[in-house]
Amino acid sequence: MPVSFKIEFFACGLTSVNRDLVVFGIEDFSISNGTSEPSLTVLVSKGKTYEEKAHDPFHMYCDERTSPFQFQLEYLADEQWFFILSPFDIVKAERRNYDDHIEYLINKKKFDEAIQAFEKPLNINEKPKKYTKQSVYQAYVKSLMDTNETEKAVKLFPTVYTTSQEWAEQILTFIQRNELDIITPYIPISTLKLDSTIYEKVLNTYLTQKKYEKLKDLLIKWPSDIYNLTTIDQLIRLQMDDERTAKALLECSAIIAEKQGNVSKTLDIYLKMDNIQIFQLIERKNLHEEILPHIEKLMSINKNVTLDMLINHMDKLPVRSVYNVLQKNPRYLHAYLDAVFAKNPNDSRDYHTLQVSLYADYEPDKLMGFLRKAGNYNLQEALAICDKKQLHRETVFLYGRAGNGRVALQIILEKLNDIEEAIKFCRETGDQALWTKLIEQSVDKPYFIRGLLNHAGSDINLQQLIDTVRSDLKIPGLRDSLCKIMQDYNIQMSLSECCRKIIVHDCLALRKKTVTLLQSGYLVKDTDLCAKCHNPVYSPDIPTNPPVSVFFCLHIFHAKCIELQPDVCGVCSTISLFGST
Repeated sequence: MPVSFKIEFFACGLTSVNRDLVVFGIEDFSISNGTSEPSLTVLVSKGKTYEEKAHDPFHMYCDERTSPFQFQLEYLADEQWFFILSPFDIVKAERRNYDDHIEYLINKKKFDEAIQAFEKPLNINEKPKKYTKQSVYQAYVKSLMDTNETEKAVKLFPTVYTTSQEWAEQILTFIQRNELDIITPYIPISTLKLDSTIYEKVLNTYLTQKKYEKLKDLLIKWPSDIYNLTTIDQLIRLQMDDERTAKALLECSAIIAEKQGNVSKTLDIYLKMDNIQIFQLIERKNLHEEILPHIEKLMSINKNVTLDMLINHMDKLPVRSVYNVLQKNPRYLHAYLDAVFAKNPNDSRDYHTLQVSLYADYEPDKLMGFLRKAGNYNLQEALAICDKKQLHRETVFLYGRAGNGRVALQIILEKLNDIEEAIKFCRETGDQALWTKLIEQSVDKPYFIRGLLNHAGSDINLQQLIDTVRSDLKIPGLRDSLCKIMQDYNIQMSLSECCRKIIVHDCLALRKKTVTLLQSGYLVKDTDLCAKCHNPVYSPDIPTNPPVSVFFCLHIFHAKCIELQPDVCGVCSTISLFGST
């Protein structure tokens, strides 16, 4: 059955592939202009008609004298080859292979799909011959570089470039383009090692560009065996042309010295710079014994870190040795001894008297806590120091520890003028004579009298206190104090009554429980023995056993064994069957 359909070009050749049609045609033709560029069109069978599947221009040489009738299309089915003939050309077209597919993707800038074609091929039996995965990456990198997407391109360098020569060329190119920062993070230093001059070139470039932080980072990150340490150190020293530059480069020089194994030089440089990294160096290289002469300098760099280090390594830095170094700097010495005391008071016991003076000078707020915990300071010297510094509360504590409570109480009353502190001190000492002295000292001081009244109780003899108060003495707030005393008394009486009721209730409950237990029966077993004759109280083999007596104390007797005193337990009674006990 004939099938017809329209086309919008001049058909110059036609062939069939399976059920599809391949048409070679000319888009336009005129006698004056000749033929336009030819094209290939694939038509797919759709029942009784055909639909266009693909239409692509096809380049062949022709001029204005060429007509559509001079073209010819032939197809060799066995070989799957197409031949297109013109007066000037013969073109052979064959089935697209894997290389053609990849080349198409590359030309279309679809590099991700081209790479994917290697990782997940459409046909596992078909492999490209012309292209490799690396060549696709190279094309991808070239395309990115041409479009100035340098950072994205550089990320692919480790995949694309696998030889030291290729890397060297790229690094030098980036140096010339002043884009070294972009490629530096990707420069190989382990799996692939470049010539040492390349690494030195990179370091020297950062040095000449005065990018000292970049230089320092590379010196830390890069292993020391890939470039000449001495060469870089010499270049760094030549660059130290001013104080600011010298300070920035000294740290780089210190890093190189450490890599060379010259730790002492690194330590000296960090000390000279007041560089906080010196503490990391000390811990990293275990230089605790070597830093003893430099402790004061380290304290000036960072006091807290230095103190932690000294405390944590007291086996290598004994207290005596550190004291000898810091004794000319009392502020640092105080900070050190305070840290030692906080860790273990016994570790600084030889310096407790000295610490009293140091606390009084630099941290008087912590002196009281020290005096309470420490036990190896000279009381007389400590008293002299506190008295000189007018540290009255500390002086009171020391007099109290020395057993001179009267002087301590006098200082509280005269220097501190603090009745609450005086009452607290008297309670802590527990000396009744001090209470008497306190009352005597408070006779003419209404404020003190009121304070004593507020604390009247088991410690203060209220009668004695009231008797000492003059009748003409005006005491502000006396009524409130007396009301408080009465309220406290009422509360005390109420508590006593409540306690009495509770005790009575508990006693009655326990007595009732005891009576109930005593009135209950007691199971006598054939294994029980008479408390006097020590024979079994009864035998299950005898039909009639003698009577048995069981006392509340649970001692058991044969009735005949206690005939003389049947109501008295011979074991528990002070006058028993066995005589006086």
